[in-house]
Amino acid sequence: MIERYRALLTLPPIKQSDRWKIARTSIRLIQDRPFSGWGLGSYRFVFPEYAYAQDKTSMATASDWLMHPHNELLHQAAELGLLGLGACIGLCGLLYGYGIARLKTTQDRAERQVLLLALAGLTVSLTSWQFSTNFLFPLSRLVTACYVGMLWRAIAPSLGSLVVFEKALGRLRGRSLRRVMVFGITLAALVLASEHVSLYCSRQSARAAHSVERRDWARWAHRLAPGAFTALFPYAVLSLGEGSLNTARPLVEALHRTYPYVPAALMALAELHLREGNLPAAKKALRHAVANDPHFLAAQTLLQTVVTTEERSLPSP
Repeated sequence: MIERYRALLTLPPIKQSDRWKIARTSIRLIQDRPFSGWGLGSYRFVFPEYAYAQDKTSMATASDWLMHPHNELLHQAAELGLLGLGACIGLCGLLYGYGIARLKTTQDRAERQVLLLALAGLTVSLTSWQFSTNFLFPLSRLVTACYVGMLWRAIAPSLGSLVVFEKALGRLRGRSLRRVMVFGITLAALVLASEHVSLYCSRQSARAAHSVERRDWARWAHRLAPGAFTALFPYAVLSLGEGSLNTARPLVEALHRTYPYVPAALMALAELHLREGNLPAAKKALRHAVANDPHFLAAQTLLQTVVTTEERSLPSP
């Protein structure tokens, strides 16, 4: 028992910790696309390309995603680039600046309490996000949105003096502004609902007992969210498994085009090349999959089979 507690209290050097390796890999992502970033929601799909290039051990595998670098600044910079990160920091600075200024000028006790609560809550959230993955949790974002809403409501009169707001809202008054807001909120709700129904269809496809039922559910999931990995990957793999190359080819190609660094997607691309008899292309895709996850046993086994088959097909000296 004493030894177990001693192990818990003994921390490894910071440069040998998983957090340090993840941060270093995230910095390499940012260095390759410093301004535009890799795209919103792309971190877990791009991370495998860099995870094992510098460190021989990584938390990311073909079946286990690394969703977040445990630091929101690195996360935002990797996905949105330095421009997106600057916009996020600028918005936070705007909220804090006007919030503190309003706190100094208002004499209303209730308003001061609201401002203090909002500023304190936002500070706790932003600080926590630099040392954890709390940003990914919907409840954490919802609570933070409440703090932002409280702060925005309190400082809204001060924002009216900004020229940029006056120009943006100059022609959108009354009914026009309400119509634009209703349209935007409705569109966002429909997209979000489509994504969630797609997730339900993907879940039903995984639970289905018969192949036809699995394929039908997967097709609906893909129709509702064509670019989502959780919808595209199962449908592509199921179509490939059924031997329907005409259906599987565009799906697998879209999968590889959208998620070119995911080991499982590279494995699907290799299987497509094998069905088409293209051994060199299959070997290239499998080597890429194994490079992005050296523990991907299925890809290693298939790569060895492809290499052996290719060697046997060579003419004897």
